[in-house]
Amino acid sequence: MGQTVWGGRAGDSAAGISWDWIEVSEGIIAIADPMMMITNLRLLGSEGEVLTAHEVAPHLNGLVHRLPWQAEVSRALEQTQHTLPRPAMPFAGITSKSLSAGAGGWLT
Repeated sequence: MGQTVWGGRAGDSAAGISWDWIEVSEGIIAIADPMMMITNLRLLGSEGEVLTAHEVAPHLNGLVHRLPWQAEVSRALEQTQHTLPRPAMPFAGITSKSLSAGAGGWLT
């Protein structure tokens, strides 16, 4: 599980969107909760009213669907896996004492 942030600038303005993702199975990355995207964008309705988060969600999901975010998350996960030290045997160095001390954890 993790979080990704996408954004851009236009002149003096900046816009961004962020969401949590999960790895459903190896290599399959999905949005954790499509209704919980965070953005500084304000979308307006047909009469100029600011849309609610519930009304904005389908528009943000459409935008995110067009981004290559899953490939970028997969690439970042692969890089992380290649740079983290791996024990010769899984869990060989983990004891109940080291678990209680928080050792052996992986960043995701």
